Formats: sequence, C-alpha cells, structure tokens
Amino acid sequence: MPDRSLISLLHNNPELLVHMRAALETLDFDVADFALHDELARLEPELARFLEERPPALLVCDIAHPFAENWEAFCRLRERAGLRERPFLITTPDKDALTLEAGTVPYMEIRGELFDAPLFARAVREVLLAQGRPQLLRHSRARLSGNPKLNVKVG
Repeated sequence: MPDRSLISLLHNNPELLVHMRAALETLDFDVADFALHDELARLEPELARFLEERPPALLVCDIAHPFAENWEAFCRLRERAGLRERPFLITTPDKDALTLEAGTVPYMEIRGELFDAPLFARAVREVLLAQGRPQLLRHSRARLSGNPKLNVKVG
C-alpha cells in the first residue's frame, strides 16, 4: 500500500536532491530520496528494495545518458517494485534524447546550474492531477499557487 503523501526521488546529483526535497517538503509532502551513485541499471536491485520498503505515491527519477539503458532500467524497476500503475515524473538534462527513447512521458528538463523549485512543484502537481490523484495535493494546493519564482544555483 503506498504512503499517500510519500514522493520518492531518485537522482544522480546529491546537491540537487537536497533542493528537490526542500521544494516538496515545503508543500507538506514526505520525501524519500536515493542518490544514484551509478547507472540506474546497476542499482536496480538496491532501488527495488528501497521502493518496496515504502511504496511511494509518486516516483520522480532522473534519466540521463545512456538514455536507452536507463529508460529500460526504469521500466524494469517500476515493474519489479510493483509501481507500474503509480504516477511518475522524469527529470532529464536532455528532453529530446529522452523522448527518442521513452516517447511521450511526464518530464521536467533540468539543464545547467539553475533549478526552478516552483516549476518542479508545479510539474509534480500536474502529474498528480493528470493521474487522477488530487487527494495528494490537499495540503499543498494553496502553497503551489503562492510561491515566488525561485531559481536555485546547483553545482
């Protein structure tokens, strides 16, 4: 059974994970994060255990080069961890490369040194609404519309 307010973050940049976590925690979400210290495919068993321990309501995962291998690993991971029906959001440094591999999926492109926390929060909100899960936004709805634009320098 998923934790109704838990969002799991999987990303290869620990500094960016801190900012992503903070953006979601200010919206009253519980966050579990995992720093991808290797390619997604090599971490599959470890990630599956991580996600099975506390199944998230939403999975946010970074897909970077090599895109084909990482996308395939992400799909296997969702299947293996029993998350196939759960909403997800992909972060990527290259939306065009991701689209070639994955087709049309919910994504947010994060390039360069700036992370736009309100844009990230809105992307999470849109995925949850599109997946018919507005109950997850109950506590955060007001804050999503009122946040000032904030770009966080990463790196």
